[in-house]
Amino acid sequence: MSLKEKVVRFFRRTMSDEEWLAEERKRVKDVWWSNYNSRDLCFYYSRYFDEWWDPDRFDWENKSWALSDYCSKHFDKWWDPDKFNQSTFNFLAQECSEHFDKWWDPAKFNWDYSWTLAAGCSSHFDKWWDPDKYDWVFFDNLESYCSSKFTDEQLKQLMMHRNAVARTFAKRELDRRKNGNC
Repeated sequence: MSLKEKVVRFFRRTMSDEEWLAEERKRVKDVWWSNYNSRDLCFYYSRYFDEWWDPDRFDWENKSWALSDYCSKHFDKWWDPDKFNQSTFNFLAQECSEHFDKWWDPAKFNWDYSWTLAAGCSSHFDKWWDPDKYDWVFFDNLESYCSSKFTDEQLKQLMMHRNAVARTFAKRELDRRKNGNC
């Protein structure tokens, strides 16, 4: 009998099956975390998420984005609004729009990346739309993904907006609708 087998037999006698399984899971996590960093685990091993996931070891500050990019199907397991780096909420808009109601907080969102809301969360337009916060440099994303979401009244209000691009967008959209090009 090998030393390994003796150790396993010894621990099996002194631990319940649940304790042994918990020890074994911890050992497996230790192997994952001693060989890979947070980003690599997300990128290369998302299919083994349940085996390696440990929120206490994860680099939330620098690698939160990797969870939304590569592990979005495990969102409910990893989402923690207190730990997720709010400067990377734009990745949530791109990859986790189906969980919008769980993560959306306009005070935490970096509006410099508001184009990601138009591109990824157009189905939640009524919840996030704010013409004073939207970065109008990316008005083309509004045209591409959200033009049908605007009511005529909202477009008329945009005609009065302080931003010239917003006014131009509204005028073009109203003209398009007037000419029947909806």
